[in-house]
Amino acid sequence: MAKKNLKSALASHNLKKAQKAHEEKVQAAQARKADSIKASASGNAAKKRQQAIKRRKLVGVVGEDTEGSTKALELEGQIKRVDKGKKRSVEPFEKDDTILLVGEGDFSFTLSLLSPPHSHPPNRILSTSFDSEASCLAKYPLAASHLAQIRALCPAGIDDLVRFNVDAGALQSDKFVRKWAERAGGLNKVWFGFPHVGMGHKDERRNILANQLLLLRFLVSVAPLLATGEKPRYALLNEQGGGKSKKRKGGEEDEDEDEGNGDAAGEYIEEGIDGALSPLGQLDEEETLMDDDLADVPLPHEAGSDPTTTSATSATTPYPPQSAPRAGSVMVTLRESKPYTLWQLNHLATRLTSMLPLVVASAPALPKGMKAPTIEDVRQNFPEQEGSTKESPAGGNGGGLGGQKRKDRGYDVWRSFQFHPREWKGYRHVRTVGAKAGGGDLLSIKEGEEEASCRTWELGLRT
Repeated sequence: MAKKNLKSALASHNLKKAQKAHEEKVQAAQARKADSIKASASGNAAKKRQQAIKRRKLVGVVGEDTEGSTKALELEGQIKRVDKGKKRSVEPFEKDDTILLVGEGDFSFTLSLLSPPHSHPPNRILSTSFDSEASCLAKYPLAASHLAQIRALCPAGIDDLVRFNVDAGALQSDKFVRKWAERAGGLNKVWFGFPHVGMGHKDERRNILANQLLLLRFLVSVAPLLATGEKPRYALLNEQGGGKSKKRKGGEEDEDEDEGNGDAAGEYIEEGIDGALSPLGQLDEEETLMDDDLADVPLPHEAGSDPTTTSATSATTPYPPQSAPRAGSVMVTLRESKPYTLWQLNHLATRLTSMLPLVVASAPALPKGMKAPTIEDVRQNFPEQEGSTKESPAGGNGGGLGGQKRKDRGYDVWRSFQFHPREWKGYRHVRTVGAKAGGGDLLSIKEGEEEASCRTWELGLRT
C-alpha cells in the first residue's frame, strides 16, 4: 500500500511540475505572439501607406483623363480581389464520402451538410448523439425543428440517418454503427465537431485530462471502422515531408506572418520530446503540422457518378461504389483558444501509445458503464507498424521487441485547416450541457476584438 501511495504521489508531483513548465511555455508563446502581431500591424500599415502613395501617383499621372482614372481604379480592384482570394476555405468532404458524425448537439451541422450548397446524399450520412432523444429535445430548443427538416430531406425515415445514445468513445461496441460502417465498406470520414465532456470540472488540470481521455477513447474506438484504400495526395505529400508548414499563429495568410517565430514547438517537430512524456507538457498554441495551402490538393482518384441528387434517396439504398477505394480519416474541430488548445490533440493522436497510459492513470474516473482503452485495445485496433527509424523499448509502445525498430501504432496528421462556421448555413455550436444552461452559440464568443478562430485536424491511420 505504501509503495502504491508513493507511486501516486510521485505521479502527481511530476504532473504538477509538467503543468507549471507548460504554463510558462504558453505564457512565453503568447508574449511572442503579441510582439509578432504588433510588428505585423506596423508592417501592414507601412504597406498600406505605400499602396496609397502609388495610387495617388497613378491618378496624378492620368490627371483629368477619365479613361485613365477608370483603369487605375480597375487595377486597384484587381489587386483587392487577388488579396481576398488568398483566404481559401476547405471543403472537408467528397461528394461520395460515407460520413459518420459523432457528438451532435442540436443536429444543426447535420442539417447544413444535407442542405445546399453541400447537399450530401442522406444515405451516406449517419449522425449520432450521446444524448437520448428526449434529453436532446429538452436540452436544445432548436433540435426538434432541425430533426423535422432532416426528415423532410430524407424520405426513407429519420431512423436510418440519426441515432441517439451513441458514445463517441465506444463506437466499435455499438452494433448499429458497426454494421452501418461494414455495409458501407468502411467510413471515409468521421467528424467530431468541438468535443467536450461537459462535466463542469472546475480544476483546469482535471478538465484537460478528462477531455484528453474523451479524445483517446474516441481515437481508439473509431480506428477499426475506417475504410482502407488510397490516401489523398495531401496526406502523401505530408508523409514525404512536403506538407510541413512554417509555424502558424492560427491565421490564414501565412505569407504575412513573422518567420522569426521559433519556439518550443519547432524544437518538438524537428527533435522530438526531450525527457519524459506528460499529458500536460510540450505544448505550443501556435503549432500546426500542415499548411492550409495543401488543403485543396485533389484526391488521387477520379470522380465517379454525380452523387449530389438527394430527392427520393433512401438511407438504406445501396449507392454506386466509389471509383477507387480510399482510406478513411478522422476529423476533429476545435476552437483555437483555451482550454481546447491545452488538450494537445495532435500529440494524443501521433503519440497515442505513449500518452494513453499517462492520461488514463491521471484523468478523473469515467462515469459508470464507460471503459478506458488499454494498450491491448490499441494493438487490436491499429495496424502493426514496421520499418521505422524509431526504437521501441522491450514490451513497450507498438508491441515491438527490445532492440527492434518499429513505429508506434496510432495516427498521422494528414492536414489541418481553418474551419469557417459561417460557411455552414444554420450551424450553431451549442454547449454539451444544453442551450438553457450554457447560453447561445459558442462560436460567437470573442477573444479581444475578434471571434476565436477554429481549426480542423484530419488524422489518418499510420500504415
